[in-house]
Amino acid sequence: MATKKVIDMSTRAAGANYDEYVYLTAASPDTDERWPAAYMQEFVLSGITGGEGVKATASGNPAAANTTVDLELDINELTSLGVAADAADTLAIYDATATSVKKITVANLLAASTGHVTSVTAGSTNLTASPTVGPVIVDLPTTIGHVTPMVSITSGAFVGALTGHADTAGTVTAVSQPAITTAANLTSVGVIGTGTWQGTDIAAAYLADTAVTPGTYNHATIQVDQQGRLIAASTGVPGDVTEVQGTTPITITDGTGPVPIVSIDDTTVVPGVYTHSTVTVDAKGRITAAASGTAGDLTEVTGVSPIIVTSGTGPVPDISLDTTITGLTSVTSTTFVGALTGNADTATALTGTLAVAGGGTGMTSIAKGGVIVSSAADTFSALLGGVGEDGYVLTYNETADTLTWEPHAGSAGTVSSVASGAGLTGGPITGTGTLSVELTANGGLELSALADPDATLQVAQGISQYDVAQFATGVVDDDFLRIDGTAVEGRSASEVKTDIGLGNVENTALSTWAGSTNITTLGTIATGTWEGTTVAVDQGGTGQTSYTDGQLLIGNSTGNTLTKATLTEGANITITEAAGSITIAAAAGGDPAGTAVAMAIALGG
Repeated sequence: MATKKVIDMSTRAAGANYDEYVYLTAASPDTDERWPAAYMQEFVLSGITGGEGVKATASGNPAAANTTVDLELDINELTSLGVAADAADTLAIYDATATSVKKITVANLLAASTGHVTSVTAGSTNLTASPTVGPVIVDLPTTIGHVTPMVSITSGAFVGALTGHADTAGTVTAVSQPAITTAANLTSVGVIGTGTWQGTDIAAAYLADTAVTPGTYNHATIQVDQQGRLIAASTGVPGDVTEVQGTTPITITDGTGPVPIVSIDDTTVVPGVYTHSTVTVDAKGRITAAASGTAGDLTEVTGVSPIIVTSGTGPVPDISLDTTITGLTSVTSTTFVGALTGNADTATALTGTLAVAGGGTGMTSIAKGGVIVSSAADTFSALLGGVGEDGYVLTYNETADTLTWEPHAGSAGTVSSVASGAGLTGGPITGTGTLSVELTANGGLELSALADPDATLQVAQGISQYDVAQFATGVVDDDFLRIDGTAVEGRSASEVKTDIGLGNVENTALSTWAGSTNITTLGTIATGTWEGTTVAVDQGGTGQTSYTDGQLLIGNSTGNTLTKATLTEGANITITEAAGSITIAAAAGGDPAGTAVAMAIALGG
């Protein structure tokens, strides 16, 4: 085929395949050469370079005709705006609806980010907003009350740490509670210096782990901290006893440990019951031989009344005396105690006069009409004279300490009228009649037995109205009095506390009370300062006790904790950390895209 110049060749209707060729004239030497279309494609693409803000990356294999150049936005190569963005300035933005990159003005971006907010003003001195328009930064201090102290916090589901001081503490209204184990009414407390927090959102696992590995330690050496927790433990070695030995009849198994077994050797004696036995005892007091024997020469015991014998043939006869002894002709005893019943024709024991000490009168005779009176201590005598004579009355003379019959003028005659005095009713009586006394009108009096004609008038004892209270034994000075049935008993101050259910209540003023480990449940704590154990993350706390300016708490799945971290500046981004605030801004000379990102972050976008 004749060679044609390239300029004379016909135009290809379609693109070349990667395995086809194109013809080129080499610069040196001046010759025509052919070149695969795939390499031509690579050559052309390699000449594509990124401009300002555009990065070009070639990839692929020319032999496979898949060489490509990826173009992507590189904001690091863009020239920084250097001044604040105007509302008319534009940014690149991805349109999720159209799935393409478009441009948007700063004004439209701000409108979409702030919801047409035209001005922001802090509503509390605990909030800051600066500036009031444009890219506003609203700051809430990490500790509420650092600008203006909070006067109260009311929340039914507050979670977090409360710090500060309170001048007053709420009133515990359950004053009769024996032990404060639940204090739902406790709404305000002072500084809690000691104790363990186990209230809402703080579970039993709130304590940090110690370095002790869970397990069993033998002959252990342990270390305990001031809170009573084990902070170190290790297994030790046994003590000075290295071996246990025994001599007959003691046998030792595993004498070198760790747990020797001590036992006593069996003897040849068969366990059982031996009667009339013969036994052999060794030097250590053990029975080494035993055999049953036979009863002795006594074969039977019998008794004659009043002696009763049971099981007279043995082995152990029971001999007793009949409860009723009959047929006795005499009883002689100087120490007899009991009752003598029956009849006797003569009494020969009372050979003399029965004295008062023996239940007698000490008298051997008395004249008719005589009266036996006590004339002295433990002495009786017959009082005669005046007996049978009208108007004589048995009279006691206190001065002479004597009893005599004395005539009484006016004692004889006829009573014509009996009047009723104070407290009596039924008079006057001129013939026959009855005088009555109303006991209820004389509070505290009663009859010993209403139906008994010989009843006596006595003081009513008990706890009813008009009764006279009777004190139980043991009442002492300064006792409190308590009714016990129908008597009055004495109770000490500590006993009274227990009686009214305050046995566990201590006399401590709430204003100086430092708390108690018995408090296990609290209500809503509105004010106060927590100074106990650091509140862990799984109890609603942070697990942290100190921070530096600008630190943030970041969730950490390892251990389910919160980790302290700070923001790291990127290209064209500046981060300014201060007490309670973080300011993110575009660096001087940075690009517009970086400024937009900083603005979006500052606005919470």
